[in-house]
Amino acid sequence: YSGMCSTLPHVTWILPNGTPLRSGAQLSKFFHRPDGSLIISNPSVAEAGLYRCTGRNFQGLVERAVTLSPGRKPEITNRYNSPVNVMIGDRLLLHCVTSSEPLSLTWTLPSGVLLHKSQRAGRYVVLANGTLAIQQVSVYDRGSYVCRAANEYGSSVLSASVLVIAYPPRITSGPPAVTNFVSLTLILTEYVFSLWFCFAHVTNTSFKILSGCSGSCAVNFGPLDHLPLWELHAAEVCLIYSAWVR
Repeated sequence: YSGMCSTLPHVTWILPNGTPLRSGAQLSKFFHRPDGSLIISNPSVAEAGLYRCTGRNFQGLVERAVTLSPGRKPEITNRYNSPVNVMIGDRLLLHCVTSSEPLSLTWTLPSGVLLHKSQRAGRYVVLANGTLAIQQVSVYDRGSYVCRAANEYGSSVLSASVLVIAYPPRITSGPPAVTNFVSLTLILTEYVFSLWFCFAHVTNTSFKILSGCSGSCAVNFGPLDHLPLWELHAAEVCLIYSAWVR
């Protein structure tokens, strides 16, 4: 009796749904080649998941796991929905934030010049995080700036419009004058006056409306010497009589 015990393992691929695929077998998009490779034709999001490869021989069992994740293009998460204003001489930062690390990130200047990540050209530099920095902004820096992030699955684009301001905003004239008339109530011991504006002449013994009161000019309310709190002497005030309540 003679025999040979092969040391080559029997390899099986276990799909994310638990289906085993032995060497040489084919199922839908999956093909387990005799050399142990697993081929997936036209993969999509549906094929994402955990794949396990098991190898068995007379010495035992080994297993390895591989996670297949769907590839996605990088997404730019920030936006410039309105123009970016910057003063002459200032430093300008334009951000381009991506959801994943792209294979390439570029900025296109209004002049058409293309800058890659970590590249510098004069006053312009693309920082390691994708931000475009412009030193000593001038009027020639106005225009549209475009950031493009790309990988093998696609690309995303961000556009930013820049306005350069030569002088800071300032107020050249004030608002027009506004006159506001306020109604008020005076309480003097047991006497209540509801008053608003007109001209009156007040002494310590009388209260006479002079003008400004429709149909009430030169109306004399009599002596006021019995009001000890009233101490106005020959003063002209802006009042109009509304009510006299005792």
